[in-house]
Amino acid sequence: LYLQARIARQQLGASAADVLSRAQRITNLLQDAVRRDPDFGLAHVELANHFTQLYALNGDAAQLRGASEQLDEAERLIPGDPVLIVTRAFYEYLTNADRKLDPVVVNAITGPTQDTINLQVGQPLLDAAGRFADTLRVAEGWSRLDPANELVLDIYAWELTSARRTRDALRVFDIMNNIRPGAYAAARARLLFSYTGRAADFKSAVERMDADHLTEWPAIWYAFDELRFERRYGELQRLLDRAPKDILA
Repeated sequence: LYLQARIARQQLGASAADVLSRAQRITNLLQDAVRRDPDFGLAHVELANHFTQLYALNGDAAQLRGASEQLDEAERLIPGDPVLIVTRAFYEYLTNADRKLDPVVVNAITGPTQDTINLQVGQPLLDAAGRFADTLRVAEGWSRLDPANELVLDIYAWELTSARRTRDALRVFDIMNNIRPGAYAAARARLLFSYTGRAADFKSAVERMDADHLTEWPAIWYAFDELRFERRYGELQRLLDRAPKDILA
């Protein structure tokens, strides 16, 4: 049950709608796991992590309370576990973004924990603290250990983009598109557009997107860029009017 939930979480798409539509199945798997084995500490951590990710998407305070309860139970069972340390730090970041990043947390993220949760959850923590080189190094290491993991590759591609290693980022996007054909075509086309000005591929990729998803992150980001570039301001305004306010913020 635990492994099924982990695999399902790693295969979630980038859009909020995709995550939320499949969230209940993952919740059910993990809650069943901890019911069957209440002393399974990492299952409690995984459930806490799942709840914090949902809270980050929908702002539902019940998810945050659920995460806190699971973290407290994990603290009783596996105190000092690196995955628990990082998940607790992310929970605290969501409740207090100004909180300083503790060196113990940095060590838990960058050390040899052998768990992709610490990359997934550690990325926003390290980036918020300006430790981009650490994030890139951890993502690069994980891309070698787990080269078909979309979650790892997605983080790695964007960290390479931020580091202006464009060719390397394009290579990773190609790997991702081979794993799930077309899923990352717009992301790759946007990157290429940003560095070469080749608008045709980017426009084509955006236009192939399902119109129903153009008010979700990151599709809306791509559409904004493409409409701005072509100065199609009427369409841009209509898209802005449809966009959820939390995305615009």
